[in-house]
Amino acid sequence: MPKVISKSILTIIALISFGLTTFVYKIIIGKFYSPSVLGEIGLVLDTSMIFSLAVSAGFAPAASKFISEHIGREELGKAKRTFYIILKYMLVFGFVLTILFVLASFVISSMFSIEFTLFLIASLIVITYISRQILRGSLYGIEKIKKYLLIELIADAIFFISLIFFIFLDIPVEYTLLSFALSHAIFSLIAFMSVESYFKGVKIENLEKSEIKNILRYSALCVIGTYASSSRYRFATPLTGILLIHLGSMTTSMITEQLGYLQAAMSIAVILSLIPQAFSNVLLPDFSKLYGMNKTEKIKELYLDSFTKILLISAFLCSVGILLSQEILTLFYSEEYLNSVRILKIYILSYFVIMVSVPANSILSGTKYVKIPNLAGVVSFFITLILWIILVPQFSITGTVISILAGSIADTLVTIGYSHRKFEIKTGKESLFLLILPPAFFIISEMFISLFLKILLLLILALVLILGFSKEIKEMLNEVRILRGNKN
Repeated sequence: MPKVISKSILTIIALISFGLTTFVYKIIIGKFYSPSVLGEIGLVLDTSMIFSLAVSAGFAPAASKFISEHIGREELGKAKRTFYIILKYMLVFGFVLTILFVLASFVISSMFSIEFTLFLIASLIVITYISRQILRGSLYGIEKIKKYLLIELIADAIFFISLIFFIFLDIPVEYTLLSFALSHAIFSLIAFMSVESYFKGVKIENLEKSEIKNILRYSALCVIGTYASSSRYRFATPLTGILLIHLGSMTTSMITEQLGYLQAAMSIAVILSLIPQAFSNVLLPDFSKLYGMNKTEKIKELYLDSFTKILLISAFLCSVGILLSQEILTLFYSEEYLNSVRILKIYILSYFVIMVSVPANSILSGTKYVKIPNLAGVVSFFITLILWIILVPQFSITGTVISILAGSIADTLVTIGYSHRKFEIKTGKESLFLLILPPAFFIISEMFISLFLKILLLLILALVLILGFSKEIKEMLNEVRILRGNKN
């Protein structure tokens, strides 16, 4: 049985390091510039990610899935060939998307009165981010988790060193975006060398045309589903801005200020998104390898084990985040951003809903039911899009995050419902208790209680979880202890 928690801890450390780059960057922009400037920077970064995800959302999970499947069948030659095929498509589609991003930037920069230089620099982020994500997926495919962590720490260190250098030189704010492109490029280079080293001496075996078609088909399905699902958050800033512009009741500066408040909440909530990313990165290749070995019972066992533990971790962290939202925003930004408190709470709720669905998404994507989570992602995106059109003109950025939450709920209901029915999975009453914790703390947080009472409530929550889930907590702590002996 794969050690999900121990592997995920390494992944969470790596993702926290990666997440800190954007988090710290936005805090610096938010503290030293106005919410309007933060809104502009956030708009440009999110737009670049929308284009990047059109490639990385498909080929990154494909690299992880198919490389690990071939390794599970002891077909190292085919695994190596798969790696090169995915790299080839990455380069072709990556450069095409970068050019399309530059062309689209002419329209977007004019619409929001943003300097075109910002978008031009961000175009470097598009291609480098795509390569970073696909090579990261390849590292998961060959199960080099510790190597991935080391490369991540090096690349992120480069980011912070270059950012400090740019700030010290007092150059225009748009050029600080180069730190992202440099970090992605360094990660890609080292990761490529690591994967090459793993396959050194392995003779390439040609893939059947049907196998190549499977890679492309799987990638296309992942792009449709994963892109639609994750793009709910990326599309939030640009589409909210466009809807507010067409509403005509705000000036451009007022709109970018609103987007700045949205970005402040998002920059904090995105830390929680690292949890589902970490578990998903670990579970997908584990499910794929077990599927390649035709071990159905082990797949079900892995699902049940991971579902309860992920739910336990997520429920606690999200409850803490919701209850202390005001204090967290004031700590990292300033009282000027207190308009973002409720936005942050709803963001956290939406991430909690996504965290709950991680095992279901992974078990379906890692086996033969990949179409289901992708279909759920498409449906949830259109639900979010329709609600944006209805709610944003009425409630501005609050309508944006309510729409995202609704889409996340739809996504999760479909994937969990299908996976539980298909694999005949049943969960206990303790799961229901954990599910209602974050919504309950959201209601409590709206009562304007004191900080002392908030801390008291969280201590009581921690005690209840320790007593009620002592078995699961002990198992997770035991898995943590194996990290020193883990050679991955």
